[in-house]
Amino acid sequence: MMSLAHAFPLAVGKQAPELVLPLLSGEKTQFKLSSQNGKVVILHFWATWCSGCKREMPVLSRFLKNHSANKNKVSVLAISIEKSRERKEVISQHPFYDFPLGLLADATVNDFPEVSLIPLTVVIDPQQKVAAIFSPNGIEAEGLKPKDLEKKRESRDTVNGELTEERLNQVVDPFLSKSG
Repeated sequence: MMSLAHAFPLAVGKQAPELVLPLLSGEKTQFKLSSQNGKVVILHFWATWCSGCKREMPVLSRFLKNHSANKNKVSVLAISIEKSRERKEVISQHPFYDFPLGLLADATVNDFPEVSLIPLTVVIDPQQKVAAIFSPNGIEAEGLKPKDLEKKRESRDTVNGELTEERLNQVVDPFLSKSG
């Protein structure tokens, strides 16, 4: 697990930073966060060596499978924080998951803060605002100290703890029911 270098500037309710990166699916496609307007976007920052990430990736697969009727309203992208030299290892994981993978090192635009603690999942609402941040390790958000994180997790205000399908449903489903 990596250590936290600084306070994490993402905050629920704030505009999501831009992110543009090619997908590792073999196709010549790219992901551009700002072009996902109108969709709920789930960005999962991970690494092949991260055991917590490996526990959370199947949660995303199950979530997508259970929300297949809303596939045009939800977008999931798993973004590896590994170096470009680890590309083959990251690509080798693709057959195990039902969503695209990207490599953060390949981003042509990355306005996100440095991701130094994984797994980290950021849910972005259809208006491109941060709806939730999931981190089982706890992050310092808006000047919070680790002892204060439990209170924030309970209120689902900034840090939501470990990613579970139930927690993901609590955040995403209200947006899906609003859009039709």
